[in-house]
Amino acid sequence: MQWHGDRVGKSSDVKKVDSNHAEIVKALRSYPDVSVFSTATLGKGIPDLVVGINGVTVLVEVKVGRKKLNALQASWHAAWTGTPVVVMRTVDEVHALVQNIRVARRVFGESPFRAEDVSE
Repeated sequence: MQWHGDRVGKSSDVKKVDSNHAEIVKALRSYPDVSVFSTATLGKGIPDLVVGINGVTVLVEVKVGRKKLNALQASWHAAWTGTPVVVMRTVDEVHALVQNIRVARRVFGESPFRAEDVSE
């Protein structure tokens, strides 16, 4: 038996994580207003990460290159009635997600607009 985050199981039960998983997690955690919980070893189509960004929760599926969702993942994502799951492949997408959530929070949340966020 091995310890896998929040459960104990046989190593054969553990879902393999994508090769860029650690890099994506590290990039997300580089932001002070971001928290990350990995659910990657749960399998069953459940997204790989639960990410909190400035008060917003985002479910993230990590994929490498052009890899597509498997059947379980596609089914889980289709059945999910919360906000759509974000498929993330690169660190650049991490930065774009964090910046977009920050802007959305300033526009729609309690945070005030900042002049530098307004396009002319």
